[in-house]
Amino acid sequence: MPSAEVAAIHEPSKSDPITMADSVQTLRQVATGTHIPNTLASSNTTTFSRTPHILRSAVAALAIVLPNWYVAGQTETNAGSATWTAAIEYPAGTFTRVTFGGAASVTSSSGGNIVSDQIPVSIPKGEKFWVRLFQNAPSKAVYFTFYAGDGTAQFVSPASDLTMGGTATTSASFQAATTTPIAIIGMSSDPAIGIYGDSISVGRGDTADAGLPLQGHLGRAFGAAYAAGHVGISGDRMSLFLGSKAKRMSLASYFTHFAVNMGINDITGGGSASAVAADTNSIVGLFPGPVALCTLSPVSTSTDTWNSVAAQTTVASNAVRVTENTRRLGGISGVKTVYDVNPSVESVASPESGLWRASAYTADGTHPSAKGYKEEAAAINVALLTATQQPAQDAVVA
Repeated sequence: MPSAEVAAIHEPSKSDPITMADSVQTLRQVATGTHIPNTLASSNTTTFSRTPHILRSAVAALAIVLPNWYVAGQTETNAGSATWTAAIEYPAGTFTRVTFGGAASVTSSSGGNIVSDQIPVSIPKGEKFWVRLFQNAPSKAVYFTFYAGDGTAQFVSPASDLTMGGTATTSASFQAATTTPIAIIGMSSDPAIGIYGDSISVGRGDTADAGLPLQGHLGRAFGAAYAAGHVGISGDRMSLFLGSKAKRMSLASYFTHFAVNMGINDITGGGSASAVAADTNSIVGLFPGPVALCTLSPVSTSTDTWNSVAAQTTVASNAVRVTENTRRLGGISGVKTVYDVNPSVESVASPESGLWRASAYTADGTHPSAKGYKEEAAAINVALLTATQQPAQDAVVA
């Protein structure tokens, strides 16, 4: 792959038409709002979830992919056997059973992925639909813990099987638990974005807009136009991902493009500039399609809950962050584009200081708030990743 934007003679704007990834349909992500489980329940063995998704490709059928594994800390870990039932809900209150080899339920082996049958659907592109999931896991259930909430997601545990109807009374709102498919796939030629990384890639700390199931700066930016799935885990480090990645990388075949936000936990954990650079380069080389990197966000402490810049103190590792951001912006082999999200959230008076803008751009000094994620998403020109690469100008023959 060429280095960042080297060969482009046209820099597309956000208003450019959506560019097809290719002309051949393959089985790929066709919706938004999928997440990887990061928790094994302490005692509960049954869960019911109703999660919203936006269909971003015109498809006649779709399938869901379910895990029987999770990421414990930063290590991919097998869960025990589980039995699943599922349904597609569209429009609200109308249910289509999801089958598995023609059966109404499926029992997954420990550590495996289950792919459902292709289920015929009649959902217009751009419409919101819901996936209803019931999980019966005698060895304890798996789920995701940082859902942003959009007012329509629901989660109950312990639970009854409500896949084909019934109301769940516990709403999955800000930083709530829920279980989503790890991919929603269909035959398509539209771009499909795999979002890999850490808690910021996941959108931890975000609060979704009412009725809009998008979270995090990458989820908001890419999900507004394309199918996009979250394959990141809160707290992940590049150094740890490189040692435990096989299950998450197995999902890469469902994506055509990749957006990566990872590295700040390596830096705040004491990683050197050279180690962070080497791990970044290694991760970029893993992906089978065009890759975008983000610059790494500021980290600071505050004595007034980040209401002012003056009350903040940057962390000692900020110099390493600045070094890596400068290197990324200078162009890295294999990276199509780099999104510099920091000018939208970092102190205007003190750029590269590691201090957040005041006020309400962060609630903890590490993760953007909903306001911060929105500002960062607005700075992401999705077409820079998804547009078809143009030949270098000096290679064009009259």
